[in-house]
Amino acid sequence: VVSLQDHLLIPYIQTVKECYILFYTTWEDRCNSVAPVFSKIADKYTTNQRLFAKFNIGRSKKIQEAFEISATNGTLKQLPTIIHFIDGKEVKRLNPNIAGEQLLNIPTIVKHFKLTLPKNN
Repeated sequence: VVSLQDHLLIPYIQTVKECYILFYTTWEDRCNSVAPVFSKIADKYTTNQRLFAKFNIGRSKKIQEAFEISATNGTLKQLPTIIHFIDGKEVKRLNPNIAGEQLLNIPTIVKHFKLTLPKNN
């Protein structure tokens, strides 16, 4: 899973045909627990057309506003957030508010995004 910097996030989303971006912070426990899960999903579901990346949104107000994700204390129920993009447009997102009581684990994430294994697996 590639880690994107501020100046690379938008070009990445616009360039990659289909991508899943994990928006996280380093100080939020849920983010720290979902990062390895996201990496395992990326290892299993990446294809030439479907890529996975992560972005530390904690210090980027501009990106928080652009993607409507808050990393401010008291609103951390939005983190971690995974957003699925196709052709540069958001298709679907998943965060703890959307998942409800479900943990952001492999089965929940795979089911939410209806991920399918690559044909060569």
